[in-house]
Amino acid sequence: EGISLTNAERGLIVLTDGKAQIQWKYATTYRIDRDLAEAGKADISQSILQDALSRRETVVRFGEPQQATEAISDSMMSLKIYSAMCAPLLLHERIIGLFYVDARQLMNNFTEVDQFLFDYLADHAAIAIFNAKRYADLQAENQRQRQSLLELEALHEQLEARHHKLLEQAGRQTSRAREPISHTYSAGGIVLNLAGEVLLTQSATGDWSLPRGPIEAGEEPAVLAQRRVAEASGISYLHLVQSLGSYHRLSSESPDQPREMQTVYMYLFHTEQEPSETLGAEQPNVRWAPPDQVPSLLSHPKDKDFFQGALTEEPLSLKRAQPDLS
Repeated sequence: EGISLTNAERGLIVLTDGKAQIQWKYATTYRIDRDLAEAGKADISQSILQDALSRRETVVRFGEPQQATEAISDSMMSLKIYSAMCAPLLLHERIIGLFYVDARQLMNNFTEVDQFLFDYLADHAAIAIFNAKRYADLQAENQRQRQSLLELEALHEQLEARHHKLLEQAGRQTSRAREPISHTYSAGGIVLNLAGEVLLTQSATGDWSLPRGPIEAGEEPAVLAQRRVAEASGISYLHLVQSLGSYHRLSSESPDQPREMQTVYMYLFHTEQEPSETLGAEQPNVRWAPPDQVPSLLSHPKDKDFFQGALTEEPLSLKRAQPDLS
């Protein structure tokens, strides 16, 4: 459009960078070799481009090619360019490019009207280039947003899959937790010696507990408790002081292990037998422990809770301090 309005023969638009340096690789040409233009070697007046950049206004040059005058540069003479115009593309006081046209015929000498139209077109070209760049930036941003959305959707699918997997695992564990478990009964006791120490026994798996054993049909829990303590510890003489009630515990706290509910009846016993008389190489899984150390030695949390509760009972503390073995 600028070419036809100004009667120019050739033209180009080239962009500049933030430092007002010409970016030839972004040149748009009309009747000018584009490959040469993109290489910065187009047969145009380079001096008028630099002049328009430095003056920040439209520059017009013309004259007879055969006559060297001040109005025409040496480069224009050598290129046989009769007249040329170059306008900076200004946007917000910043040069974003250059608009160049020229003519090689005398009859196409540019007039003041041509310059006015050329300036008008340069202003619109600057706006169009700015809008095109904004559009390209928006397209790139939209592409980036789409890519981010795809990544988020993929992440969401991964999280959904993980969530379903966790729900399935939780369902299996809940199902296992709800499976019927057996219920057994046992009896045992807290055994105190003359030193006020507590008897502990160790199982084949290495767990420490208060001595106890399963109740058989027809047996009294108190009688059985005394027998189970004797079997587990080798202590044959025990004095029953009182019942300590009962508590419930699972044989295993892990949902991956077979479990049974155990009801344990506990009694308080005293004994005169000293550790040296009772514990030896034949009973390596039995030991005496001070009461304040017992909770840290017991393996099962329910055993710990029961013992700590019994330890705080006033009757137990008095009987531990003053055992009655009569």
